[in-house]
Amino acid sequence: MNDSAHPRTLIVGAHFSEQSGSGNFLGRIFSSWPTDRVATVCGGNLPPDWRRCQRHYRTGDLEFRLKSPFNWLVPANVSGPVIPSSAVYNHLASVKMSPSRRLARYPWGMFLRFLGGGEILYRVDPSPQLIEWVRDFQPEVLYGICSNLNSVRFLLRMHQKLGIPLALHFMDDWPATIYRQNLTSRVLRLNYLHEFAKLVNLADVAIAICEEMAREYEKRYQRPTLSLPMPAELDAYQTIAHNQWTAGQPFRIRYGGRVGWAIRDCLTDIAQSVHALRQEGADVFFDIVTFQTEEVPAACCAFSGVTVQAPGPLADLPRVQAEADVLIVCYDFDPESFTQARYSMPSKLADCMASGTPVLVYGPAGLPVVEYARREGWGKVVDRRDPAALRAAVCELMASAALREQLGRKARRLAAEQHDAKIVSENFRIILQKAACRS
Repeated sequence: MNDSAHPRTLIVGAHFSEQSGSGNFLGRIFSSWPTDRVATVCGGNLPPDWRRCQRHYRTGDLEFRLKSPFNWLVPANVSGPVIPSSAVYNHLASVKMSPSRRLARYPWGMFLRFLGGGEILYRVDPSPQLIEWVRDFQPEVLYGICSNLNSVRFLLRMHQKLGIPLALHFMDDWPATIYRQNLTSRVLRLNYLHEFAKLVNLADVAIAICEEMAREYEKRYQRPTLSLPMPAELDAYQTIAHNQWTAGQPFRIRYGGRVGWAIRDCLTDIAQSVHALRQEGADVFFDIVTFQTEEVPAACCAFSGVTVQAPGPLADLPRVQAEADVLIVCYDFDPESFTQARYSMPSKLADCMASGTPVLVYGPAGLPVVEYARREGWGKVVDRRDPAALRAAVCELMASAALREQLGRKARRLAAEQHDAKIVSENFRIILQKAACRS
């Protein structure tokens, strides 16, 4: 297949990075793209993955301009193309701040929270510098990911200025949960819902993270919505995936991924179960692996047998997944967390399945990942917040090699049938190619 079969794609709202779920997801779904036919536009300080893409633009004050006098209270975020040697320049710029400005940030932070995050204080518009950089790339299709109001506004304005087909990919159901904290943010929410609906209706293609979200968005926004399964690069697991399921000594349970909304209490529950089993003499450990080590609940670390560490290189992930005895996929059980995760699907799911390591799914009934595991039988499901039930599930997985093998084999088979990145990426390429041809 020649390069022209892959439309020149401008990705707005995320970039390729080994240090985020969305960044890893992009690496897999764009795995067939030549590196010179993708470019990213995104804020933040995560280091880009240069193996996947050679063109990155980091948005800052030129695109998101804080109104005066508030700009005095916030350090500048430099805008511009990123090159490998300048990957940390934004971070360095952001920490240069006088003592008086640092002191001023405390009441400033409270003020922003009162305003629902302060997004109304920004003027949002692609800068001439950015537009020139984009036109030099000559994109054929705009692929967008958005979450908050300003990211929606920015994507709308990019689409208006470039005039090329837009493909939207929904990673989480932000319209269901965002801007509900206080009266001021709820006023902001009305504006957000209006702008988001406008963006969805303008899109040439809408893609959801799972079938459940696609069905919901078709009803909610009255437009066709596609879905794509989570992809995994199966070649990386060919020689190291589980093919025998004897228990390790010690028995290691591993959670790898983000810690934050909808994933906090469940980690504490698992840590407590492991602690209780260790008190009974079981040789079991719970490893929490996340870039957000500071977000791990303190209660987790108070229990014995719990380790917290940052991930190693992404290339080591298949080996690390396969070396664990059980992998964890989990979500919290409170109503707010359920709403936040109602149409989510963890980006790590396909890798967990491809490893052949048995998976314990701990989360409320009705979530897509919980029902997927129950329906297809690739994971041990605990769908209620019951310490005894959770502990019993861990005990069963520790005691039964037959159960571990059954779950592992089923997960590997489904990963090959449904989640092969080569197939998912090809289907995705066809979607974007059709969108590009509409221009």
